[in-house]
Amino acid sequence: MKYRVLILTLFLTVTMLSQKKDSLEIVQLLKEDYSTLQTFDISKHKERCTNNYLLSEDGNILRMDDEAVL
Repeated sequence: MKYRVLILTLFLTVTMLSQKKDSLEIVQLLKEDYSTLQTFDISKHKERCTNNYLLSEDGNILRMDDEAVL
């Protein structure tokens, strides 16, 4: 029984730490992407986005090509 609790605790700790790391990477990516938008560097912005990227802004849904025109 002790080993089961130990294994469960270890598993939960590893899971929580990996989720925190993923969250930090996502926040870093968003910060870098927002900086490309401030300098209007569309090519770097496209590199950081997926093919199915959509932007919802002011009730409008924009694709990457629509956003590049703005």
